[in-house]
Amino acid sequence: MKPAILLLLLAAMLPSTSARAGDWKPVEKVETYAISGRTAPELYASIGEKGPVIGKDSAGNERRVIAHTNFKLTWQRDYQPEGGACVLKTARPKLTLTYTLPKPATPMPAGLQKRWDSFAAGLAAHEKVHGAQIVDM
Repeated sequence: MKPAILLLLLAAMLPSTSARAGDWKPVEKVETYAISGRTAPELYASIGEKGPVIGKDSAGNERRVIAHTNFKLTWQRDYQPEGGACVLKTARPKLTLTYTLPKPATPMPAGLQKRWDSFAAGLAAHEKVHGAQIVDM
């Protein structure tokens, strides 16, 4: 079952016991993978070679992306005895978001560094959108 569908099913099953949105916050982590290059095309080629693998295409080749957002959802549950049974009284989510982003392994020329910084900021902002969508689920 896909994680997004699982989240929706859990949310539907626990409407009265889940934590309110203001009661918790996700944990965010940033992981990086090293890339190399002294020009924009070299950096882009390195991203294509080293980016996160998200599966395989129809020919069995690895599918890589520039950046990726993943998550792990667990629950802290409080079961209480009630009427001869254990009843779920509260369920508090623990959500960890992991953003995987490229990071140059060596210093770059000043002009390229300035362009990289702009690109990297946009890329991180884009991945945060995915993180917000996961939190909303």
